[in-house]
Amino acid sequence: MILLHLAKASLAKKKGMAATLLFLSALSTLFLNLGLTMSGQMQEACTSSIERLQGPDFFAASDAAKYDASFESFLREDARIQWIEKEDIIYLEITKNNHNSSRAGAIIFNMDHARQIEPVTLLRQDPSIPDSEAIYLPEVMEAEGITTGAEYILTYKNTDYAYRVAGFFETSCMGTTGYTFMKYYMPREAFTVLYETAGAGKALSARLADGLDKASVSRELKKDFLEATDYYNKVGSLYGGAACISYDGMLDNMLSLISIPMMLMISIAFVICAISFITVFFKVKEEIGDSLPEIGSLQAMGYTTRQIILSKTAEFSLIGTAGGVLGILGSRAALPAVTNYGEGMIGIRLRYTPTPGGCLISLLVTLILITLAAVTASFKIRKLTPVAALRKGLQTFCYDRNFFPLGKGRSGVVSRLALKNSIADYRRNTATITAIAMGTFAVSLSAVLYANFGYDTSAVAKMAGIEVANVQVTPLPHTDILSLQTQLGQLPGVRKTNLSAIYMAAIEEEDIFWVITGDFSKTEQLTLTEGSFPQYGNEVTLSSGLMRKLGKETGDTVSVTLDGITKDYLITGVFIGTNNNGKEGLMSLEGMKRLDPYFRLSNIDIYLEEDSMRQDFIDMLTSDYGVSSADPPPSSGKDSLSPEKEEADYAAARRRAEEKIREMLDQYGVSDAAYAVMLRGELILSGSSAGIRIKEVSSMQEYLDGQLASYAATMTGMMAMVLTVMLLVMGAIVSITVSALIRRQKTSFGIYKALGYTTRDLIRIVRLNMAVNAAAGSLIGILLCRLFANSLLRLLFQNMGLDLARFHINPYLLGASALFTFLYVWLLSSWKARRVKGISVYDLLTE
Repeated sequence: MILLHLAKASLAKKKGMAATLLFLSALSTLFLNLGLTMSGQMQEACTSSIERLQGPDFFAASDAAKYDASFESFLREDARIQWIEKEDIIYLEITKNNHNSSRAGAIIFNMDHARQIEPVTLLRQDPSIPDSEAIYLPEVMEAEGITTGAEYILTYKNTDYAYRVAGFFETSCMGTTGYTFMKYYMPREAFTVLYETAGAGKALSARLADGLDKASVSRELKKDFLEATDYYNKVGSLYGGAACISYDGMLDNMLSLISIPMMLMISIAFVICAISFITVFFKVKEEIGDSLPEIGSLQAMGYTTRQIILSKTAEFSLIGTAGGVLGILGSRAALPAVTNYGEGMIGIRLRYTPTPGGCLISLLVTLILITLAAVTASFKIRKLTPVAALRKGLQTFCYDRNFFPLGKGRSGVVSRLALKNSIADYRRNTATITAIAMGTFAVSLSAVLYANFGYDTSAVAKMAGIEVANVQVTPLPHTDILSLQTQLGQLPGVRKTNLSAIYMAAIEEEDIFWVITGDFSKTEQLTLTEGSFPQYGNEVTLSSGLMRKLGKETGDTVSVTLDGITKDYLITGVFIGTNNNGKEGLMSLEGMKRLDPYFRLSNIDIYLEEDSMRQDFIDMLTSDYGVSSADPPPSSGKDSLSPEKEEADYAAARRRAEEKIREMLDQYGVSDAAYAVMLRGELILSGSSAGIRIKEVSSMQEYLDGQLASYAATMTGMMAMVLTVMLLVMGAIVSITVSALIRRQKTSFGIYKALGYTTRDLIRIVRLNMAVNAAAGSLIGILLCRLFANSLLRLLFQNMGLDLARFHINPYLLGASALFTFLYVWLLSSWKARRVKGISVYDLLTE
């Protein structure tokens, strides 16, 4: 009880310091508890949300023309499946929209269709929008800033379909950019029109029987389905069967996204804990130096050294406990906001509940660090005798060490006096510099993160695991791809060409995203971290995330399975890849032919001399390798259409004819077809399709930009949160430091005023003192960021397959971060330094 009285009496004299430490301990406990709650319940929250929505445990879709009855028969005969539903959908293989640069497939469901597997769960709806114009979007698009009532244009095969956003829905499948298909809903009226004009498709949804381990069983079910039905070869999706999804894949997609804010919360918590530890450590040391006469008096009165140390420890432990309790209460209040942020990333509502165990761990971590700092710093009291304490600990001093003599030097007397004060208060300044350095490090790290995913995506683009050429050409099946490659390579502006394909094959029952090219030496975006690209038929290169998951190293062998055929391959290297949640590999054409002797490369990657000429080059290819058309017919005079309207109708009919001819050639594999198109009874388009050799001309750069756009939005929110927290922490540290400096040197400042120094001079002394701290802390912070940023970011994005990535760190960006931190600390300290106005010689004499 006596120790508590001593602690309370000491706290009453330093309310500002107690408030700052209370704030830091509360903040660290808050973020630590949030991170632990999310990490401990992350998988459970995702699985319970899938069950709450009655989401599919297995989903497969295809174009109606490529749908095979064996897909449904296999699922209906499988004993592992409890329920299966088949329905008509709109299946659009590649689409764009008017809100971002994303290129992804679209699977559109009839909103009015009755279904038991994942019925429609609307979050927001605008009933005023007519059913003929309405489209419903997944929740992640609302997080990107799209609102109800906004125009939403889907572009499919160069045709725009305009709708209005009527609402947003919650979904467990195809609701994020982690999938290469995005899910939509339309009312029956709009759905029927688009179904008949754009892309009819079929979808199969299945739920597993109760009591099964859904993650492992769904993975096995997908493997068996692919082998039994030859799904990939029949559907022929551009991205390699992206519309065949298992429960295991859905869960992996959610966990890889939601783990980012979880790791960030824990990282922020430990940064604040470290700042709290340093603050307490140096504050206790400083307080012991300031209260030596009181300590000597207590020793002379009979208090033991142990009791005095325990009173100091109890003093800071009380603050830590109170702050920890406030942090736990604050985390419960902040959890819905953090949960909403995570929900915006994965598209489903999550249910987190703080557990007593997590709250206790968070409180103990904060309390133990603060107590340890107080105990460690109090060891000085053990060596202190009552006589030495009563003499304020004065010891012998060498007056030859005068680093900034007031009588000489280039700077003014005030500047030299500020520098002398900085050296005299080296303990407090060390703590301040350390806190500012850690804050600058966190701010710089968030800036680097935003820069790599936001405006300068060149480094992240090389981590995607996709070769991104300027233009990609997909020939029709009957086209001689080698001859076409030679012709395209001779076109003006073309730097080089390469053949490529994307396919899916399994390793140890894991579906692996395989990139196959004719010559890996021509690739520019694939980034090796170890070894070499595959050169021979028995070699593969695997992504770092897949290598970690399989427990393999370079030189080991893996078994690759495709359609029941298994072959062994030698791992020759490691590269960085994030596709398919990091489950990605590289293989040569000869290697793929060991699994499928009839396999052929399906794309021609074209590298241009300048990316700025990309669109012109695409227009030229579309024109030169498209449908031969007749000249527009002259106006008959019997119609009242204007020449502009007539030309627009003609162009629309021509474009529609090109699409239909390409679809027929692709579907039936024929090399020639005669055709004729009439508009209002007049022949406007006729000829032969012998010259049509290209199925599609696209830009993978647009697809990659769309994928990165969603991450950029996420990184913007994370950066704003980190910046806000760190500014609050640094503001608290600067406030307590300036207040302590003025309070400790109150007598000195009064004497300076008596000697003729003005209030402006004293404010300048305080500002210069903090300017030195701010400059040193900022420089140390950006140096730490330069040295350790990549290591921490690899840990943060490990679940996405970026555990060996190298992010681009712009030195100018680090410089801007340091300058921002310096100006913030300097301006805040200048504002706090005005408190010296209240110091006067009269008050000191009458005190």
